[in-house]
Amino acid sequence: METEKEKKQQVEALLKRAETGVKKVFESDRYRKYLETMSKFHNYSFRNNMLILLQNPAASYVAGYSAWQSKFGRQVLKGEKGIQIVGYAPEKRGAIQEKKDQHGNPVLGAYGIPETELVVRTVPNFVPVYVYDVSQTYGKPLPKLTSELDGSVDGYNDLAAALAKVSPFAIAYKQMGGDEKGYCDHRNNRLVIKEGMSQAHTIKSIIHEMTHADLHSPESKITMAERKDKRTREVEAESTAFVVCARYNIDTSNYSFPYLASWSSGKDLKELQGSLETIQKQANALIERIDARLAEIQADREENRERPKETTASKESFTPKEEVMYEQGYGIFQCGGRLGDEAKAAKEFAGKSGWNITWVPEKVAMIGDIWIVYRDMDALPFANGFKEYTERNNERVRNGIRHENGDSHSKAGAHALRENAKGAGTPGKAGIDERLKAAKAEAERRNAIAGDTPKRAAKKEQEV
Repeated sequence: METEKEKKQQVEALLKRAETGVKKVFESDRYRKYLETMSKFHNYSFRNNMLILLQNPAASYVAGYSAWQSKFGRQVLKGEKGIQIVGYAPEKRGAIQEKKDQHGNPVLGAYGIPETELVVRTVPNFVPVYVYDVSQTYGKPLPKLTSELDGSVDGYNDLAAALAKVSPFAIAYKQMGGDEKGYCDHRNNRLVIKEGMSQAHTIKSIIHEMTHADLHSPESKITMAERKDKRTREVEAESTAFVVCARYNIDTSNYSFPYLASWSSGKDLKELQGSLETIQKQANALIERIDARLAEIQADREENRERPKETTASKESFTPKEEVMYEQGYGIFQCGGRLGDEAKAAKEFAGKSGWNITWVPEKVAMIGDIWIVYRDMDALPFANGFKEYTERNNERVRNGIRHENGDSHSKAGAHALRENAKGAGTPGKAGIDERLKAAKAEAERRNAIAGDTPKRAAKKEQEV
C-alpha cells in the first residue's frame, strides 16, 4: 500500500509534468495562431458581457454579422436570432457660436459686431446592436487549443458510479452545444455534464466540476473581493482533474495542458504556482473518496457472487442500452423482482445519471417486475397512466397503506399504466405483446365473473 509520502510525491511529479506541458503549449505554433484569431474578437464592456450572458449563457465567441464574414470567414445561419447589446455610435452635431481669440475674448467684425463660426462637436450616442455566437454561424473553422478526448476507460461503470456517490452535488447529463463540456450549478447543487462524450472526457469533466463544487461553491458565502478570480478557479479544477485521472490510468494531457494555457494569465503560470498546495490537497482528498467507494463496490460484487441467486428461471430479464436511454429519456429494466442484476443496473444508472427511479410489480405492470428510470415524467410514452399510478401510491403511503399490489378493487391507475404501455412496450424486448395479450384476456375473464358487488366478484373469482 502506498504511503502518504509516496502519494504526495506522485502528485508533485504530475503537477511538474503539467507545468512543463503548459509551457510547451505557449511555445507552439498552434498557440500563436490561436492568439492571432482571438485578438480579432472585440473586448466587450462589463454591461454588454452581462447582456450576452443573460440572453445566451452558453455563448463563447461573439461577433457582429459583418465581422463574422470579414474577419473570420463565417456566415450567420439563416433564421438565427441576434443577441442584443448596447453599441457606441457617436453623432456629429454642428452649432453656430461666437468666434473667440486666443485669450477667449470675442472676435469683433465690421461695425463691432461679434463674428460667428460653425463648430462641429462629437456627441456620445448609444444604440441597440446585434451580435451572434459562433454556434449560430458556419464556415471556416476557428482554431482550437483543445481537442476533446477520445477512448474508453477500464472499469468505466464502476468509476462513474463511484464518482456519482462521492460527488457533493447530484450529477445530471444533457445535450450541450459548442465547446461546453459541463458546468457546476451552485444554486441548484448539481453538476451538469455534456451527453455523448467519450468515457475518458466524461470522467475528466465530472472530476473538473466536482472540484468546482468542493473548492468554489463555498465562495458564494463570501464577498466578491475575497473570491478567487475565474482564471485561478479554472486552473485549479483542470489541474485536479489531470492529477486524479492519472491515478486511474486516464491521460488527459492532450486536453488539460492547452486548457490550462488558455486560462493562465502568462507564461510564468502564476495561477498554477499559487494554487499548488490547494490542488495537491484536493486531488488527494478526491482520490481517497473515490478509492474508498470503489472498494465498497468491489466488496458488494464479491458478496453478490457468494450469495445464492434468486430463482428467476420463469422470469425474463432485460437491461436497456445506456445510449438508447439517454436518447429517449427513459429506460425499462425487466427483472424477476426487486433484486438481481437488472435491478442493480437500474439503480446504478439512476445514481450515475441523477434520473428518477420507480419499481412496478408484475401484478401491476403485467409484463414482469420492472424498474423504470426516467429523466422526467413527460419523457415516458405512457406518462399519463404512470403519473396516476405513482400519485395514487404516494397517497397510499401517506395513509399508511402498503404499496400497490394489484388487488382487484384498486386497479384504475395500474390499468391506465398497462393500457398506455401497450403502445411503447419495453424497448428491444421480445415477447411483450404476448404478455399484454394474456393480461387482457385475464382482465376479460375477470370482468365476465357474474355479480355487481366487490365481495361477490372476489368470492366467485376464488371459486374459479
